[in-house]
Amino acid sequence: ADGKGQCTKHAKTCGLGVGTFFLLQECSVLLIHGSRACYFASPYVDAHGERHGQFRGRPLFIDPSRLAVLRNLAAGHEVPSKVVHSRSTSRQVIINSYY
Repeated sequence: ADGKGQCTKHAKTCGLGVGTFFLLQECSVLLIHGSRACYFASPYVDAHGERHGQFRGRPLFIDPSRLAVLRNLAAGHEVPSKVVHSRSTSRQVIINSYY
């Protein structure tokens, strides 16, 4: 173990240090740039179009507009700038190479 999480390793190996991952247990998206990461809104919502912290046991549906935002972020090579911006403005910080 070299102290890096599996998502960080995969992003480095397969994405030149950039990766977009869906965290199933948290029902959120993880954006990675180098050893830094941030959370991004999930494209999955409940029947009312809302994302709640308590989603277990509830059916979720993909929101096409949220998915389009995520797709454009990844396809437009904007993940690194989103990670940097989010980490500079958010109070929630993910430990480097945690995931």
